[in-house]
Amino acid sequence: MEWYRRLWPVWLFLVYFLVALAVHHSGFNAPFYYDSAARLGQNWNAFDRGLTETVNIFPQRPVPMTTFYLNYLFGGMNPRPFRICNAAGLAATAVTLVLLIGILLEISRAHAGLDRETVHRTAAALGLLFLVHPIHTYVVVYVWQRMALLACLFSLASLAAYLVARSGRMARPALGYASSALLFLLALASKENAVVVPLLVLTAEIAFFPHTWRTFAARAATCLAVGLACAGMLSFLESPHGLGESSGITATLARYYAESRLTLVEAVLTQCRVLFSYLEMILIPFTSNVRLFSPQIVSTSLFDPAGTLPAVAGTAALLTTGLYLLWRRPLSGFGLIFFLASLLPESLLVPQYQFFGYRVILPMAGLFLVAADVIALGVTRIRASPRRVALSAGIATTYAAMVLLAAWVTTTKAELWNHPAAFWREVVDTLPPNPHDGERAVTHQALTSLGMSLLQQGKPHEAFQQFSRLLSLDPKSFPALVSLGNAHAALGNLDEAESSFHKALEIDPKSSDAHVALGRLFMAQGRLQEALDRFAQARALDPQNPLALYEMGRAYIAVGRHTAAIPLLRQAAELNRTDHETHYALGKALMRSGDYRSAMDSFRRTLEIRPDHWRSHNDMGVIWGTLGRPDKAVPHFRQALEINPDDVPTKRNLDAALRQVNQPAGNRP
Repeated sequence: MEWYRRLWPVWLFLVYFLVALAVHHSGFNAPFYYDSAARLGQNWNAFDRGLTETVNIFPQRPVPMTTFYLNYLFGGMNPRPFRICNAAGLAATAVTLVLLIGILLEISRAHAGLDRETVHRTAAALGLLFLVHPIHTYVVVYVWQRMALLACLFSLASLAAYLVARSGRMARPALGYASSALLFLLALASKENAVVVPLLVLTAEIAFFPHTWRTFAARAATCLAVGLACAGMLSFLESPHGLGESSGITATLARYYAESRLTLVEAVLTQCRVLFSYLEMILIPFTSNVRLFSPQIVSTSLFDPAGTLPAVAGTAALLTTGLYLLWRRPLSGFGLIFFLASLLPESLLVPQYQFFGYRVILPMAGLFLVAADVIALGVTRIRASPRRVALSAGIATTYAAMVLLAAWVTTTKAELWNHPAAFWREVVDTLPPNPHDGERAVTHQALTSLGMSLLQQGKPHEAFQQFSRLLSLDPKSFPALVSLGNAHAALGNLDEAESSFHKALEIDPKSSDAHVALGRLFMAQGRLQEALDRFAQARALDPQNPLALYEMGRAYIAVGRHTAAIPLLRQAAELNRTDHETHYALGKALMRSGDYRSAMDSFRRTLEIRPDHWRSHNDMGVIWGTLGRPDKAVPHFRQALEINPDDVPTKRNLDAALRQVNQPAGNRP
């Protein structure tokens, strides 16, 4: 049985993985959002061209980009396998935290009076609570933030490897230190916030190990040298938003602060307030508190807004407490410093976004170290109490309630990803009363995304309200003008829609998307030649714009030029493989040109992406009927009617097919 005991991390991983699947599964089939959609879902071509092109989508984070490529090889751009892999990564991270807690409980003075079995149980219980915390929806269901998840995993593993080697638990400590350095490099290559690991290592040195100033200086120099070397290597890949426009840390920071329109002092003051929002989200994980975005009012001084001064004082108090506890309760002190230090990189280096829920994935681990210390202290005292049975039962009940509450909130938040409008409305509802006071970038993105989601749901009146709010913030916002034009078009205000598109083109005459939007409006008005001219201009500006290719193909179908439409729609389908309407339009063009086999392939692809696309079933039935196989047509017509039971033409098609099936074979037309 010794081999079984030695494999306990493997069994724990399997249990955690199943739990992670259970609490997040409701969001596995949700669409890609935000960066997941823009950088993964819309980059089929890069993935098709191989690993190098895939990594070049975001070259400063090669480790997660490599894992995304592997996902693509085995499952294409289906979001579900990406999220299942993220769940596995979360389980591995939770197991690593369990190992780290166990190591630190044994190293620190907090282990006094605790046997090894109690240490393992305490660590495993905290690992489970960490695993089911709803904040993790932002690294499981939000596929792109696998980057934050891997950075957390490798950072914790790097710290654990260092501590194992440093505490003498390895026969060959050099191997442990080398492993720690390698894991740190992997963490940095996952996300830059891992740059804090050397600082955490030095804090652990102060908290847990005796040393002279000379030996500490030597270790500090070595640790910082490794940190600077790893960061220096990756700095050559650093560019604003990973776009490769200009390289280097300095250029990237300058760009980010220019975008934020904040000074360093304003960023620091605002982050002191945001710190307590993060704490609230971690310690009180209700559905109303846990959020991905939360647009902030910028603190311009200690007194504006009013909560800034108390927040600065509170942050200073937490830091002072952490430093004090390094000597009095080393594990609690280390955990507090871990939490505060891990928040620094993204908070100050990416100031144009003051609050992102996934930023606390790594810092939250520090609070779990504090919890481990508190539990260790509590266990020793409970064992000495005459009421230990009642106290133990109360603690166990409280713990179970916390796990169940966190798991329920996680499942609820994961389900929200299936409803884009509700997802973005949650963000918009947190906007400051006067949006001009809030963060510019997040406000624009939230209003735009909510408006687009409402348009897709067929709610143009509500979408119009969001785009109007956006234009009130920035009357010359190009995206807002295009979006407002689309809302006007959906409402039937065609003159106002055309005016909005023309205003957008005045701001950016080279916008392919604006020409496409205007062309679509002309198509709706029956001005097909003007529409074709606009689509041609859009293609001239951006030959790889899938929307321009798709709309031009639709315009050719409308004028009966199916042969001309087919190559355009093929190219659009190749560029945007997840768009079911593009595949359906290609199928229609192929069907009308007489290429039934290829048309059927396109309709099948449409149904793979959108199983409830009843028109594809109907058209496949029509093709089988045309080919003299009514027996194969009937199931498709029936499936179409199951999805849309009120469609009269499909009912007629089914009746005709059934009559043919019931005729003798020789009498069929």
